[in-house]
Amino acid sequence: MSRERNSYRSIKGLMLLLLCIFSFSANANEKEMRRIMVGLKLFPAVIAADTQLAKKIDTQGNLSIYILYDDDAKLANNLAKRLTVVNKIKTIPISLKVTTYDDFINNGTSSAIAAFLAQTPNNKTQELLHRAISSSTLLFSPFKGDVEKGVHSGFIVSDRILPYVNLKTMQQSRIQLKAFFLRVSKHYD
Repeated sequence: MSRERNSYRSIKGLMLLLLCIFSFSANANEKEMRRIMVGLKLFPAVIAADTQLAKKIDTQGNLSIYILYDDDAKLANNLAKRLTVVNKIKTIPISLKVTTYDDFINNGTSSAIAAFLAQTPNNKTQELLHRAISSSTLLFSPFKGDVEKGVHSGFIVSDRILPYVNLKTMQQSRIQLKAFFLRVSKHYD
């Protein structure tokens, strides 16, 4: 009987541990999704702050924008669907495309004015930055810590949500933002 009781306790303990792990994981994913959705709402405003916006129209008269992802195409496509409600930025139509980090890094995509990171770039941050800087593509990441790693923009949460801009990367990319936008943003130098 005591052997059965110990087995029962072990199984019960294991089940409790698994439940805790899964609830922590679900909570982390929920927080990450909230950050992604907030970032997706802020992303068009960051693009609109580009002082050279009118000069960055593609041959079809659109602003070319990418949703970039590592391995979750479903997430990236869902984000693209949500972003389609913004069909113009400052009266200029947008052309929205979804592609992988690798395609973007390896020049498998046409040039773009901006790209939204749907997943954390992890070990691809520097490669993404290299391509973005060389093509003057503004990278926007909703993930904490990416602006400090060099990504052009994101947001920071304090008593309110503020755009967060890496001034050094903006300068390297030859991207100029409106003075008012910079005044209401937090800067990482």
